[in-house]
Amino acid sequence: MINVPFSVWMERPSALTHGIIERSFSHIERLTDVRIPRNYVNSEDSLLKSAYSPSRKQTDVSTLWQNLQKSFWDGRTYQLGVLETDMYGPGTNFVYAATIKKVWPNGMLVSDKFATGSIFSVYRLKNYYDANWQEPFLLTLIHEEGHFFGLPTSSNLDYIKENDPRANSGLDFGHCDNRLCSMEQIDIPNRLSAMNKAKYIFQKNPSLFCNTDLEALKNNARKLFE
Repeated sequence: MINVPFSVWMERPSALTHGIIERSFSHIERLTDVRIPRNYVNSEDSLLKSAYSPSRKQTDVSTLWQNLQKSFWDGRTYQLGVLETDMYGPGTNFVYAATIKKVWPNGMLVSDKFATGSIFSVYRLKNYYDANWQEPFLLTLIHEEGHFFGLPTSSNLDYIKENDPRANSGLDFGHCDNRLCSMEQIDIPNRLSAMNKAKYIFQKNPSLFCNTDLEALKNNARKLFE
């Protein structure tokens, strides 16, 4: 389906978070010259509650995605959700975000029968950076929106494949090795922190992505929204 809108929801709606989300969409629209339709909706509290682990005091993002898929997914919206609670995924202590791609790195589209989009947690960013959490969150939004659109593209020479000798850890897989690209991994050995990466990208590269990933972003955005 073409021109499917994002359903954007926040666990605790705020004008500040809303504004940062809008900045991220505006950056993508500026770079691609494509309008991304979106609607702000209320979060489904029952789905969030059933994905929350009291023993860990965290939300299991895999369970949350399963809940979204089962409860109301009909192929007519993409998801962008923001949690205030901490979040974890399989085999991790925590994650800033979890994205289910709509476009594969090879440019192929994922079937409309699957829920796709991004879910974020601002819990760690706010705890790590206090009043300075906004720019790292903006970078995280742009990074995950890049994943949604199939970035980094597998045709990119800087694309880090599985068992790639450039990988600093398994978390580098599926990311870009270019320091000037938003699709570089963060917060692992030999990569920048979320804060330092945000400062670097926003100061050094107005295009936010490396040239190869930027072209793929333009092409893939047009597949979905033109």
